[in-house]
Formats: sequence, C-alpha cells, structure tokens
Amino acid sequence: MEYTSGQLFLNGIEKDDKVIIVDDMISTGGTMLALIEAVQLAKGRIVDIVCVAEKLEYKGVQRIANETGYLVKTLLKISISGERSKVIQTR
Repeated sequence: MEYTSGQLFLNGIEKDDKVIIVDDMISTGGTMLALIEAVQLAKGRIVDIVCVAEKLEYKGVQRIANETGYLVKTLLKISISGERSKVIQTR
C-alpha cells in the first residue's frame, strides 16, 4: 500500500548517532526519503539501509541512490507485474 501523505516522528536520534534504517518494503522510496531526511536533520549518521523486500517496478532503490547516494540493501526482489506477484531474486 502506498501512502500519499502523513506524519513521520523521529525520537531518540542525537547528533553523531550511528543509524541503521530497517524497513519491511520499499516501493517508490518516498517513505525512505523522508526517513533519511529526518535522520539527517537530527544530525545522525546513516551507516546502512536495509529493506526486507523491494517492489522492482516502482524503482525505489534506484530513486534513493539517485537522490541521496545511499545504497539500499534488499533481501527479496519482487515483481508485481502480471496477474501474480513473484519473487525474482533472494539474497
């Protein structure tokens, strides 16, 4: 499910804290961009970004790389085209 608006709350991140962002799914990358921005505003240091699954057709991983320079690691690559979703690659 994609969200078009909402609020993001970041608690407990202080200047120079090392942060690993972990999410269940990346689609368009919008939520991830908001998380990255929030950590950066708090002056935290992002050391890694990991998502369990990536919806390939939405190209969120590429968007994050293009807009922020961060590499998002994913465990599963899922294609949602066609009648059924299918796992394309596992890590």
